[in-house]
Parts: sequence; C-alpha cells; structure tokens
Amino acid sequence: MNVSGFIVSCSLPKIFKVFSKKVTFLGGASAGIGACVWITVGHGEAYCTKYVYGVGVLMGAASSTLVICSLSFIHDLIGTSVESGAFVYGAMSFWDKMANGVAGMIIQHMHA
Repeated sequence: MNVSGFIVSCSLPKIFKVFSKKVTFLGGASAGIGACVWITVGHGEAYCTKYVYGVGVLMGAASSTLVICSLSFIHDLIGTSVESGAFVYGAMSFWDKMANGVAGMIIQHMHA
C-alpha cells in the first residue's frame, strides 16, 4: 500500500496536467471501490496468498489519490484568502476525523 501510494503521489502532478482534479478524484474513488469489491468477492487460497497484494496496491493508490485531491480542493477553496487558511484546514481536518469516527462506530455496531 505504501509503495503504490508513494508512486501515485509522485505522479499526481503529471496526472493533474492531463486530467482535471475532479476526474482524478473520481478515478481514485473508483479504484477504492474496486478494491472493496475485490475484497468482498475474493476467497480461496490463491486470493489469500497472491491476489491480496493487488488489493493492497489498489487501496494504497486510491487512498493517496483521494487524500491529495482533497487537500488540493481545500487549497482551491482557500485561494488567495491566506489569512483564513489555517482555520479552513483545521475545520476540514476536524470534520474528516468526526466523519471517520462516526463511520467506524456504525461499522462496529453493524458488525457486532
């Protein structure tokens, strides 16, 4: 996951020149959904020993793409209003952590 995330994050500036940020975000989300589907349908010995690495590559690439695109969207939101930039980044980070916490609680509640 880390290696594929590093490779994707290094290549994103070139990808942004070819595709828009929204299209790149959509591609990252699609890769993440594809990895989740692969996790859901994967089974057997071959999946557990070989194919799970493909899932890791997709998850790493998707997570790096989504994080970098999200930060880029925040940068675009701030624009030239640099005096409020710290507040915007802080607020977005706070709500990101809140959403992840709520999602984690829902998943735990549904699993138990």
